[in-house]
Amino acid sequence: MVISIAALFVFKQFLPRKIFTETTANTKNVVIDSLLLEAVAADSSATDKDTLTNTKITFAETNGVTFPPENFDNYIGYQHLISFYEKLLQLETTQQGNVRIAYFGDSMTDGDMIVKDFRTSFQAQFGGEGVGFVNITSESAPSRTTLAHQFSSNWKTQSYLNVKHPTKPFGINGHVFFTKKDTVDPIWVKYKALNTRFASLLPNPTLFYGKSGNTKGKIKVIIGKDTIFQKLNPVSTVNTLALSQGSLKSIRAEFIATDSIPFYGVNFDDGRGVHVDNFSNRGNSGLPISTFNTNVMKAFNDKLGYDLIVLHYGTNVLNYGSYNYNWYEKRMT
Repeated sequence: MVISIAALFVFKQFLPRKIFTETTANTKNVVIDSLLLEAVAADSSATDKDTLTNTKITFAETNGVTFPPENFDNYIGYQHLISFYEKLLQLETTQQGNVRIAYFGDSMTDGDMIVKDFRTSFQAQFGGEGVGFVNITSESAPSRTTLAHQFSSNWKTQSYLNVKHPTKPFGINGHVFFTKKDTVDPIWVKYKALNTRFASLLPNPTLFYGKSGNTKGKIKVIIGKDTIFQKLNPVSTVNTLALSQGSLKSIRAEFIATDSIPFYGVNFDDGRGVHVDNFSNRGNSGLPISTFNTNVMKAFNDKLGYDLIVLHYGTNVLNYGSYNYNWYEKRMT
């Protein structure tokens, strides 16, 4: 004991005054949901009463099937899953058709966590290959285990987490991407399949982009040693461009003269079985989905055809000084 105390005094002069630095941490990839902050501020002094728990919900008869009334406290909602289960049954019995699921979430599903297993489970039983819809750029690209995703630094990104009035409407992923004017460095994005079950290839890569008056934009598609130029035609609310046919191991796309054209992402699926799109955003409370443009969402649904929408939110509304979440329930219903 005496030796230990003596050693402390001897070596104290060589020890740092502080173990951890006080410099500001790098918060480049830390995202805060602006709508959540506004909602918390608006309701900080509110004393909302619970008006939903005992509200009775009555369902209309569907295809001859009736459902007992429920309330929000014990809500199950099976009646809304009838068409979803019917399509799964069709897949299982006839191997015909396809099912698509949109999975919205926060950092819990960042990097395709959870959704990866969710997707694999469905595809193992009902078929289907591909990771689905992937953003143009993403802060979670380095941590994604189902796809290698790289992109140049000369992209401009607008997110529904912190932008209320985007230059062009947000896509179904809550983002819209624009190419910056750069006469020196190419503007590009690259995707590469990994050795993931049911996603070891990139089937039918298809670019999704929006409406613009720019008629000069084109895409330079690089697949291995082959290079193909394709012209963009941004005349509709949501447009698609097949970058290649069949399945690939990797693909790189360069964007040429694409100023003002809104880009959303690239979809990878083989057109059969089940496909799950992971729309995760760090720091998302779920409230920003209320800012979606209805016409744009309808246009995306016309292209992709969703049968089920999963909302996986809640973690980011915790720890704001109250156990009363009526304000959150009210805004999410």
